[in-house]
Amino acid sequence: MGKGSDGVPNEKRGEIKRVKMVQKEVFVSHLSVTAKPSLLVTAFVAIGLCAFLLGGGIYDILVKPPIMWGNSFVSPRLHDQVLLESLTAMIVYAMGVTGLLVTYQSTKYAYKPRQAFMLLLAGVALIFIAYLYIENVLWLKIGS
Repeated sequence: MGKGSDGVPNEKRGEIKRVKMVQKEVFVSHLSVTAKPSLLVTAFVAIGLCAFLLGGGIYDILVKPPIMWGNSFVSPRLHDQVLLESLTAMIVYAMGVTGLLVTYQSTKYAYKPRQAFMLLLAGVALIFIAYLYIENVLWLKIGS
């Protein structure tokens, strides 16, 4: 039975290493089970995915449309879409959803009416701007 420089027998040293490895494995498996993504991160990912799908991200990947149509970033045909139009639509959709979330957050400040009103006003403004922009682009496409 040999002893190491620290006076611990070699058999014990191997056993201690195995116990530490098992403890690490238990800790890592515990982390993988209990680790939850932040609700804010989950919301941003969901908003991004919805904006990507609604803005025509799949169309952009499959069709590979041109970046612009002449001097305009809006395609004159209703069933076509240029890349800048798609990216702008994604941003505007995300802005509208953000407005909905800000409006929802305003309900949490019932005892601070000024803050609740400011959040409500900002949320409604974001929703209204997004709605007007999308309607304007649709009328541009229908009218031409």
